[in-house]
Amino acid sequence: SDEPQLRGLAYTQLIVMLNTYSTTEHIYCFQGLNGNELCEKALEVAADNPTVLCHCGGYFMNSDIDRAMALIEKSLSFRKNTMAFHYLGMCYEKKAKNAARDILSPNDKQPRQNNIDKTTSLRMSNINVFNLARSTGNKIYLESQDQHKFVKVYLRKSSTRLDQNCSLVEKSRASYEEAIKLSKKRNIPSILSLGKLYKRSNRFKAALQQFRQIMNLEQTKMTYLVTLITAYEESGICLLELSQIYPEKSQKYYEQGKEYLTKAISLAADLASMKPGPKQCETFVRKSFEILKDDIDRMNDCEDKDKEYIRLLKLVNDYRGIVSAIDEM
Repeated sequence: SDEPQLRGLAYTQLIVMLNTYSTTEHIYCFQGLNGNELCEKALEVAADNPTVLCHCGGYFMNSDIDRAMALIEKSLSFRKNTMAFHYLGMCYEKKAKNAARDILSPNDKQPRQNNIDKTTSLRMSNINVFNLARSTGNKIYLESQDQHKFVKVYLRKSSTRLDQNCSLVEKSRASYEEAIKLSKKRNIPSILSLGKLYKRSNRFKAALQQFRQIMNLEQTKMTYLVTLITAYEESGICLLELSQIYPEKSQKYYEQGKEYLTKAISLAADLASMKPGPKQCETFVRKSFEILKDDIDRMNDCEDKDKEYIRLLKLVNDYRGIVSAIDEM
């Protein structure tokens, strides 16, 4: 009978829907079940269905990485599919990040999100969450008058760096590339993830190649606008990194990096003006805004500083931000 398979697939659709709702308490179709319970129900009736295994593996990535990988690999043993390879790449990358954090000194370690509600964690994974650097290094940026020192301090705080020679990083890269190769159409989520992996591994030129694929695709301007915003922001940060590595091209990379960060903010402002637009659009480009705002703060000429503040805030189109900036001036 196909009934168990259909029931299993129905449970996985509810798991996918968890990413949409902040609470499922009063939604009848969930029957009061949480994500873990939905996964167990799905696996109970369809433990050999590759789609069920893939979605359940994706769900467990943030709570039980080893179980997640086992489910995803089992899914791939039944059928190779692009989503499973993408999830597998995410699992290897997460393991690589955890390993990198474990070898950092206590003062360099970044806090982990162990106690975040599962549904909130799933939603947060789809946007650029608040940059830890803002709370850990802002005073340093304001005190620094040197452009290159400012960029170096900011970027050092921005994310966990990975060793490109680490076997986990290599397996993550291979998984993302397999997901891209298997896709019938351009696999934009996997291209973005591969670009981010290269960036975290200090392979900034390789990362830029991935991000520019997204920036050059016409379909991203409508269908994947949030991803396009992320690609511009990540490209801007890569260029700031390259400005530190290649002194002879430092100014060129620095100016182009600022241009891309500004473009990310402009696109986020466009997105926020849509009816209906997504909530909290500012979280998509918080890193871009912080970098550009701190750069303005270092300017000596008060009149030029005021003009740059106004230009930046016009991009964001946020009345509360304008009031705050005027008070600060």
